[in-house]
Amino acid sequence: MPKITEEQKKEFYNLYKQGLRALLISRETGISCSYVKRVLHDFDAGDYSWLESDFRHQNKAIAESEKKRIIGELSESSISWGEAVSKYGFPENTLRMWKRNYNEYGVCSRKRGRSRKGDSDGNERVGKDQAAGKEKESLQEGITIYRTYFRICAESETDPQKKRLYERLANAEDLESLSEDVLKSSD
Repeated sequence: MPKITEEQKKEFYNLYKQGLRALLISRETGISCSYVKRVLHDFDAGDYSWLESDFRHQNKAIAESEKKRIIGELSESSISWGEAVSKYGFPENTLRMWKRNYNEYGVCSRKRGRSRKGDSDGNERVGKDQAAGKEKESLQEGITIYRTYFRICAESETDPQKKRLYERLANAEDLESLSEDVLKSSD
């Protein structure tokens, strides 16, 4: 899209004041309808900063370092969001999102959707078999913790019946026999 001229902006604003909506303004000014809708949304919210800005909206990628530089300047200065929109040429919601992501995650842009080779932490994706293996390991760790707990209880218990129960539970082979022992002892 070519740069929007001052004449187009004036015509755009006059048509907006007349009550025309996106499609007619787009046809009259030659500005794409989707861009007109974005600007009208800002106008309806009371943000007329687009009229003073000298940028054209670009859907091209911007480097993370450039985003961090912009966010750094925004953090250090006390300019309003409208002034920032005019100065940097990005919509307010984009600048706000970059700032929020930078403050929360240390990066301005986070990848969307599912990653292909790993999760968001950079770990390898886990298949069903690997997940089952990890779940089994987790259960084994839990059983080990319970065995240790039951051994400690057995050592400190003075009642012989409870002591035998704790010893049986501490020596259980797996989760099924452990749960069976618990059920038998509760009868």
